Amino acid sequence: MKSQKANLVIPAGVHSVIMQHCFMCHNTKSRDTKPKEKLSFDLLTHMDLPTIVAKLQNISDEVNNDKMPPKKFLEHHPEKALNAKDKDILTVWAIASADSLIRHK
Repeated sequence: MKSQKANLVIPAGVHSVIMQHCFMCHNTKSRDTKPKEKLSFDLLTHMDLPTIVAKLQNISDEVNNDKMPPKKFLEHHPEKALNAKDKDILTVWAIASADSLIRHK
C-alpha cells in the first residue's frame, strides 16, 4: 500500500518565523538530537500525509502552550522568543494547513 504524499506549502511569512525562531534546533543538521528527532523542518514537506498533519497539530499545540521555544533555551537565546504575532502566524498556518490537507486527501 502506497503512503499518501501531501502538498504542504510554507508561505514566506511562515518560513521567516521558522528560520528566525525554530530552525536553529529543528533541522537535520542540528547538534542537539532531541529537537530534530521530534521535528526537522527541512524534512516536513517530504513526509507522508498523516505524519505531516500530526506534526502540524503538534506545532500548534506546543506554540500555544508556550512550550516552544523552551524556557531553558530562551534563557541563553532570548532573541528567539516568539512574540504574539509570530505565534499567531505559526499556529494559524499549522492548523489551516492540517485542515486543508485532511480535506483534500
